[in-house]
Amino acid sequence: MTEENRLKLRAVASEDVEIMSALLQDGLVSASDLHYQKDAASFVMVINRFCWEQADDTESQTQPNRCLCGLKVAHVKRVSQRGLGAGVNQFYNLLSVTYEETKENEKVVKRLTFTFSNGYGIRLTLDELALIVQDIAAPHPALARPQHNKS
Repeated sequence: MTEENRLKLRAVASEDVEIMSALLQDGLVSASDLHYQKDAASFVMVINRFCWEQADDTESQTQPNRCLCGLKVAHVKRVSQRGLGAGVNQFYNLLSVTYEETKENEKVVKRLTFTFSNGYGIRLTLDELALIVQDIAAPHPALARPQHNKS
């Protein structure tokens, strides 16, 4: 993969987050690669993402790839999590990323939610949406293509 082929995206609206969510689906995240930088009001993680943009819709014999990417969320006011542990060898499967704005006590509350398998999750409360995702390494062969139930 050349430098110009690497994924580099920015999200500032909910529609942008939907696209990122599709590209990050089935990403593997190590518990040790999740960091809230309170002084910088940012949250970062490293994701071993499946390269959906390289996969076709058929069950072809093409070697599927994964790629390490960095994700950074700015303007983070608060982080809450559900079920995540700090185990060095603990990995989580990212299912989706969603963004919502709700009104609470006459104030707009902005939340970005990372949903992982087995009911795990991270919710970030934001001052404003500013999210960057960028590949930080060349793709490497994946062991398998993620399978989804088509029900």
